[in-house]
Amino acid sequence: MRTLVFVALIASTLANPKYPDTCGIENKPSVDSRIIGGQEAERSQFPWLAAVFTHGECTGSILDENWMITAKHCIDLNGVARVRVVAHSKYGSFQNEPFMQYEKVPILMYHQMETLL
Repeated sequence: MRTLVFVALIASTLANPKYPDTCGIENKPSVDSRIIGGQEAERSQFPWLAAVFTHGECTGSILDENWMITAKHCIDLNGVARVRVVAHSKYGSFQNEPFMQYEKVPILMYHQMETLL
């Protein structure tokens, strides 16, 4: 009986996917890619990513509706970043995206170990 329970437990553990389908969608091969060996993302495949535009292009990770994390070098010297939260856009165009939001960041907080490097 113990062996049967052990085998059933192992089988059920292996049968469950590690990452649920709600996390993202499967990549498809790229038709026209600037990244060698990369794959083109589907629209809204990575809904937790934000495009951060200041003096260059960076990305950030959306933590919730009020918080986002990004690298310090992505922020303007005056302490204000212009953040665009957008759905996936082919060829880097952010025109007419259905879920695009454009926000200024009102408060910046730096990690206490920001000068680590």
